[in-house]
Amino acid sequence: MKTHMTHKQAGMALLSAALYFVLALLVSAAAVGLYFYISDNNAAAAARENLTLMGANIASRFEGESGYAALDTNGQQLVIDLRVAPRSLVQGSTVVNEFGGQYTFGSNNGGITGGAADAYMEITTNEIPQDVCLTLSTSGIEQWRQIEINGTLVDGTMTEARAECVDGANTLVFTRN
Repeated sequence: MKTHMTHKQAGMALLSAALYFVLALLVSAAAVGLYFYISDNNAAAAARENLTLMGANIASRFEGESGYAALDTNGQQLVIDLRVAPRSLVQGSTVVNEFGGQYTFGSNNGGITGGAADAYMEITTNEIPQDVCLTLSTSGIEQWRQIEINGTLVDGTMTEARAECVDGANTLVFTRN
């Protein structure tokens, strides 16, 4: 026995199929959006973790030294040789960040007038997106003596971070002893 659809039934089946297709597209778009949201948050968390880890590892390796002057001469290679940077960030003789920029390393006086020129380590990273700039400059900041965003010293509050973190690429400098 054959069943034939009327024009009305065929139209309803086509409409139903189109509705399911649109619904599937919406669910797929939501899933992709959620994936990118989670990926962005993971990248910011990884950047904070890697920065904290490198700072702690460098401080540990320089314990007993009179300062961080050794970082001023090819600091990236020294950090690589000491194995204080996560392997995932090392590309040849460069320590890269999660956003296509680099980490560089050096020393400074920690903003103390008359202080020893190399008493503090300095970790600089660039190409940091605005949302990550806000995260890095306001959370987990207690280990840093100073934080600069795009050349401006900030106090670690969201108010100052929002004023200095630009939409696009940012350069951050973290100083600690």
